[in-house]
Amino acid sequence: MSGKSSMHTRLAAITMVVLLIAMVIANWAQAEQLDQTQLQIVSVYQRAFYESVELLSGLQLNLRKLLVSGTGAQEQMLLNAITQQAHGIQDNLSLLPLGQETIAATLKLVNQTGDYARTLADTIGAGGIITASDWKQLNMLSEGLTAFSLKLNDLLVRFSEGESIFSATDFEPDKDTAQINDIEPAVDYPVLLYDGPFSEGRDTATYAGLIGEPVDVTEAETILRSFVQNGTGKSAQCIPVGESTIPVECWEFAVTSGEYIMSAGVTKIGGHVLYMLPENDVAEKRLAKDECIEKGLAFLLNEGFGSMTLSYYRAFDGILTVNYAAMQDDVVLYPDLIKLQISMKDGAIIGMEASNYYANHIAREIAEPALDVSDATNRINDALSIKSARLCIIPLDIGEALCYEFSANKGEEGYLVYIDAITGLEREIMQLVDSGDGIIAQ
Repeated sequence: MSGKSSMHTRLAAITMVVLLIAMVIANWAQAEQLDQTQLQIVSVYQRAFYESVELLSGLQLNLRKLLVSGTGAQEQMLLNAITQQAHGIQDNLSLLPLGQETIAATLKLVNQTGDYARTLADTIGAGGIITASDWKQLNMLSEGLTAFSLKLNDLLVRFSEGESIFSATDFEPDKDTAQINDIEPAVDYPVLLYDGPFSEGRDTATYAGLIGEPVDVTEAETILRSFVQNGTGKSAQCIPVGESTIPVECWEFAVTSGEYIMSAGVTKIGGHVLYMLPENDVAEKRLAKDECIEKGLAFLLNEGFGSMTLSYYRAFDGILTVNYAAMQDDVVLYPDLIKLQISMKDGAIIGMEASNYYANHIAREIAEPALDVSDATNRINDALSIKSARLCIIPLDIGEALCYEFSANKGEEGYLVYIDAITGLEREIMQLVDSGDGIIAQ
């Protein structure tokens, strides 16, 4: 009996150990599942927060454009966009663990902006206009959203620096630092009675500017070597590394020229250098931006691109990225853009993106404007002070339009306004923003 008893005791002990291990594993698995669930929840909060910031930035930009718009069609388009962005902000804020009472004022502001924009869009659609009272309300809403945006951006900085802004302590009402739950608009809400230009070009399936006979990889290498040497002033080594078909069929190369390392693509049709990308940074900045821009123009002329004009530029880490637009009969061809990257150390051309140019560049039959510049000027919002005007062609979703490009100011803010030279429609409004490293259009 004692042997059996001892065996039963050992079995009981083993069973107990197994049960304890099973409990530990079960508890660990449960904790792991809880951790995963918590991470998923935090991820939802983060995404909602980032989307709120992005949507608010777009909404503010469209409001600023609306305040300088000069035609009902453009106003209606901007108002519809504002409505959609306001709804998106509302949906994302509702996902954050705030409670409706903590951001009631903020939600009220966003909701009113969306509702007001929708109402005004409907008014324009029915043949009405935005009244002086409406413009006043829109200005007030814009001011309130600016205050809201500043506080959201404070939170964004904290989050970017690694701070968790989605913990419970961020929503305590007595916290001193900026937080989501004490973001309140800075205006009295009205009682509502009833919401660089063309650098991305457009998607296209055809490349009108690709002309010439097909080239093999050896011919493409010769073409690329000459192109790189003309741009850097130094001999170049171009090693074939493969082929690609996006956006068009190309021979791909690894390139070295002096201290610069690049990758490049040459089209199989015609042997045109479609792109070149620098692989290393530029540590020194010896040349001024204007000198680099002139070197870029001289390079493009030498490579047979013809007359080009400066569009806009940005400088970053010793590399100046410049957009140049083709010209025809003193008309700027914005669909035909080439982007160069120029070393500010020695002026070497170490990067290029010419997809827009080769997609669109053909000789155009440019019609005589139906409006003269004074007629087009009369269609500009009186809030803008016009600095200059010139003719240009801009890309549309389908086709192109001949326009007058007006450079104008509203106070300290710079804008580009595009009035169709044939129909008189206000085709586009862009705000010019000093990014600190260059002027960009958005």
